Amino acid sequence: MDFDSLTLAPVGYDLAKLLVTTGMTHGRLPRNVADDTIAAYTRELALELPFSELAVWAEMHDLLTRSYLGRHGYGHPWPAVRPWPVPDLAIPTAGSR
Repeated sequence: MDFDSLTLAPVGYDLAKLLVTTGMTHGRLPRNVADDTIAAYTRELALELPFSELAVWAEMHDLLTRSYLGRHGYGHPWPAVRPWPVPDLAIPTAGSR
């Protein structure tokens, strides 16, 4: 699906894109900055956003943006600047279903 062409996207989609592109452009965000950003986003929208959903959207944005690494200001690979450790992601893999 191409949510960018729609005007509606799943909750957390734009926030994940912001975190990924910021990290890929400027380097690692401190975990507390990422956490504070997530808290402000959810507070302002008065909604719940499970971290696991945000993490899935962030990993998807990495896949969509990865080919631009080294171009358009993207100088840092997401896996190197991700503000949370991979074990925190708890994203199910094909073998864990």
